[in-house]
Amino acid sequence: MNRNFPLKQIFFFAFILSLCIPITGQTQVAPVSIKKYKIAQIDVKGNNRDAAMIILRSGLAYGDYIKIPGEAISNAIKKLWDASLFSDIQIYIEKIEGENIALAIEVVEKAQINEFTVVGIKKSEREDLEESLKAILFKSHSINSEMLVRKLVKDYYAEKGRFKPTISIEATPDTSNSLYTTLKVTIDRGNKVKVGEINFNNNHALPDKKLRKSMGEVKVYQWFNPFRTSDYNVLDYEEGKDLLIKEYRNYGFRDVVLTKDSISWIDEKKLKIDITVDEGKRYYYRNINFEGNTKFTTAELIKYLGIKKGDVYSTDNLNQMLTMDPQGADISSLYLDDGYLFFNVQPIETSVVEDSVDILIKIYEGGQAVIGKISIVGNNKTSDHVILREIYTKPGELFKRSDIIRSQRELANLKYFDPEKLQVNPSPNPATGTVDI
Repeated sequence: MNRNFPLKQIFFFAFILSLCIPITGQTQVAPVSIKKYKIAQIDVKGNNRDAAMIILRSGLAYGDYIKIPGEAISNAIKKLWDASLFSDIQIYIEKIEGENIALAIEVVEKAQINEFTVVGIKKSEREDLEESLKAILFKSHSINSEMLVRKLVKDYYAEKGRFKPTISIEATPDTSNSLYTTLKVTIDRGNKVKVGEINFNNNHALPDKKLRKSMGEVKVYQWFNPFRTSDYNVLDYEEGKDLLIKEYRNYGFRDVVLTKDSISWIDEKKLKIDITVDEGKRYYYRNINFEGNTKFTTAELIKYLGIKKGDVYSTDNLNQMLTMDPQGADISSLYLDDGYLFFNVQPIETSVVEDSVDILIKIYEGGQAVIGKISIVGNNKTSDHVILREIYTKPGELFKRSDIIRSQRELANLKYFDPEKLQVNPSPNPATGTVDI
């Protein structure tokens, strides 16, 4: 037996045969005869890609046994469709010899996207988008690939507060190679969207006004204030939610969570933000202890810290009083002003009981650092000695943070230098206990 025999005809004849068998109370329908065949040959037709890849994607393999009729062929067709590489797929029997079967996979390939252009927008945005759209190169041109283009463009402009860009895509076949096509993506980015409302739900401790103010660059549009920036920006919004949680924690609500947030349209130009919070309970400091301190006693450090038992618990306030006070009234400055340049501090929550928190502050004092070399760079007009006479740190003296700050202030007062570019950079060497500046 050596002839083409399409699989769909096998199923059709089996179906007709089943209709011709009489059905009575004493008669059963004879089952369709199912045979197993060994795949001896698979030909791939209409293909300019790798034939072995197509066979592999189909799930069929030389030497496998398949049932006819059966699901092997339909499953293979489904797997090839899932690859999104073809516009038409047929699998049929070419010949059967004994238990051996020869199959043919005939496909019509979709053209690949080998080039694209972006028009209608300014150069900087076009360059950014072209970088993102490289993801579509050499993908098959299809509804799915065009959907990917639209998604990449919309995501890009959503971050810039433009939620309704108009996108048109024109595909042009390559006249020299039917396997390739070029896309022209035309974009009208649309208007920026403004924040029209910010509403809060389930907040009891902090009022809406304070919460709105805490959200940084996320601001509500005010028609009477043309200088107020109220454009919606995805990155600003994500940061704004973090700042909102930080604000709550500054008031002792360490367990606060945003249980839900949503964005909806007010009109074509404005949107509304709704945020639901679970404030949790307010916490307070209970016991504060220090560990590793030898230069100052625990009582002295607690007094300098300025936080008492019963104060509202705030990690921001604690960190400020340990290392980040803008006036230099933190514990870190206390050590740094006495040469302890290698000082380090780490607060740890040791216990949380009901609404009270115990804190252990671990201190690494290190040794005192002595000033080594003082170098001056970037001065092309001003002599070194003019600068050096304004510096309050001298080689051989103990390092003092306050002297560094004072020196920087005095140099800025000379008005010879750009204050924003004037930098004092300590370069510590723990092995020698010195610091070059």
